Amino acid sequence: MKILMLTDSMENGGAETHVYELSRSLCRLGHQVTVLSRGGAMAQRLKAEGIRHIEIPTLSARGRGLFFSLRAILAAVHEEKPTLLHAHTRQTAFLCCLLAPLLSIPAVFTAHARFQRGGAGQLLRLFRGKMIAVSRDIRTHLVRAFGICADRISVIGNGIDAEHFAPVTKVRGRELEVLTVSRLDKDCALAATLLCRLLPTLRERFPINLTVVGGGDALPELLKLAEGVEGIRFVGAQTDVRPYLAECDLFVGVSRAALEAMAMEKPTILCGNEGYIGILNEDNIALAEKSNFCARGQALPTQELLQKDLVSLLSAPQDELDRLGKLGRRAVLEAHTADAMAKQALAVYRQALREYRACDLFLCGYYGYGNLGDELVLRALAEGLRARLPDLTVAALMGRGKPPACVRSISRCRPLTFFRTLRHSGAVVLGGGTLLQSVTSRRSLFYYLSLLALCRRLGIPYGMLAGGVGPFPRGSDKTRCAALLDDADFLGLRDAASRDLLEKMGLSAERSHLGADPVLTLPLPSLSLCPQFLTVFPRKEDEKSTALVEGIASLARTHALPVRVAAMDKNEDADTSCRLASALSARGIQAEAYPSLTYDSLCALLSSSSLVLTRRLHALLLACRVGAPALSISDDPKLHAFLSEVYPRELADRLSLSSKHLLATDLTERAGYVLSRCEQLRSLAAARIPLLAERAEQQLDHLVEKVLK
Repeated sequence: MKILMLTDSMENGGAETHVYELSRSLCRLGHQVTVLSRGGAMAQRLKAEGIRHIEIPTLSARGRGLFFSLRAILAAVHEEKPTLLHAHTRQTAFLCCLLAPLLSIPAVFTAHARFQRGGAGQLLRLFRGKMIAVSRDIRTHLVRAFGICADRISVIGNGIDAEHFAPVTKVRGRELEVLTVSRLDKDCALAATLLCRLLPTLRERFPINLTVVGGGDALPELLKLAEGVEGIRFVGAQTDVRPYLAECDLFVGVSRAALEAMAMEKPTILCGNEGYIGILNEDNIALAEKSNFCARGQALPTQELLQKDLVSLLSAPQDELDRLGKLGRRAVLEAHTADAMAKQALAVYRQALREYRACDLFLCGYYGYGNLGDELVLRALAEGLRARLPDLTVAALMGRGKPPACVRSISRCRPLTFFRTLRHSGAVVLGGGTLLQSVTSRRSLFYYLSLLALCRRLGIPYGMLAGGVGPFPRGSDKTRCAALLDDADFLGLRDAASRDLLEKMGLSAERSHLGADPVLTLPLPSLSLCPQFLTVFPRKEDEKSTALVEGIASLARTHALPVRVAAMDKNEDADTSCRLASALSARGIQAEAYPSLTYDSLCALLSSSSLVLTRRLHALLLACRVGAPALSISDDPKLHAFLSEVYPRELADRLSLSSKHLLATDLTERAGYVLSRCEQLRSLAAARIPLLAERAEQQLDHLVEKVLK
């Protein structure tokens, strides 16, 4: 999954650290994250972790900055092709609302604080996507103050990197170190102010020092307050507070900084501008959880309350301090690790995608037109992908036929439905078959290339799965095809010949993934091999082929084999199979037509064949799989490409006949060659077919990992 994080800035702060930790954990889980903001100190930490940061100095939802911000976000979406947008401020949430009609991806918003009803807070009413609140009280506030449906809001607290903020051994020295960490603006600096005022009194009884980490507009007043007071150290804003936590004995503060102190087993006093809980212990930790350890809704702190709790901790034996520290660490490990936060966020992302998308994957191919091979490809792809991702929603571009039960049918005859599905698809894939070729029809090639071009224009991930490429009689067709495939998010090919052609077209072999036809992954029905028939799979153009009829008749007489003429495409080949059977019967050959087949009947037909003559790829593929000797009669390179994957090149050449120059004597000679080597052919196919099936499975795994995860 590709996530584009949007936030106002990446300076030091709780929300900014939240974005950093979430992005880092998502990347560790195998996802791709890009952060977009005005920049700041935390942006440099992102880059150090290998996470891309796009800086927009003018990022704003007001005035002239609005236009530039919208343009920059659109450019980032076009370049990154994210699966989802995740806004972390009201401004960026509003920008997502404005861009929603132009984008084909959903957005999620995280509320990091209780926003006021007026002013910019009203922008939240415009946001229609999923929301995340970092605490239960913020969720309640969003529902009551802004009328947002509670079902749209998930609670996911701050996540701490428990490995980075691991406990360190510290011997309690003569002087005790008290630490507070906060953004030192006027609405956040109350804990630091109270500590500065209390320190002279506390130092009369205890040998303690105070370290204040943070920066903001209240810092000058704090520095003035601390003038002449010994033991106070101001270190300014820090991107990583771990070294200061390692040095301290006690922590005073709230929110993420408090969780980081708890992770390092530091006894903690929850004290902030929004409320006071006091020493964190077994009795109040559930209360602290409700406000994400910010103490919102509690009585405001006073010097008397803070002094009482500080004296209690400073006087406590080490065993008691250790117990409180382990309690805090345990609470972080149980519910507030960064990885747990990322996994919960991913669950929200998937919910948002399910609600927003028409489907997770839109398979486009020549489905629903009566060709059994194409229907089996669709079935194999759908079943294989659903086995890997049970919740995956799949749609298929269909003609008149019915898709598998787990696939939603999108009619080619309804362009508005087709476009709406395409626009709201997680990914679009040309699924199986040689769709990108211009031998049978340039119109078909332009149709599929136009579909890919539309995906590229809309920023929808697209590609090809188990596909064949070529041939292209015209050089201009190659150029158009290469340009679009070079920008594809996934290139899954079914044979080495297609990969070689793409290399000749200028695409690196590293861009593609070599698989195999997915029909090889379908489970075979129960079969018993009892060869006794000559089975023929013709195409429509074979009706007038006298050489083919004479060759089949000669083979049937020579080897005393009844003939079955079967149609892989019930719309195109059914009449042809009946006419060929009639022509053979007129020559005294026992012949029967099979104008319509299912997967099971096709496999049964092949398993009882002494020899298969086929013009259809999937009849050839399944013949090799069940162990029936087969000879291809076709000028379509995909049949020879498959034979080359199964047999040595010289043998594959002997098993291929050109239909344009077919003579009855050629057919008889090649058929005799095949029948004389039945055991050799079965042995080679039995060794090679499982490897091709494994390649097909690996290609599905690769698609899931790269595009659908």
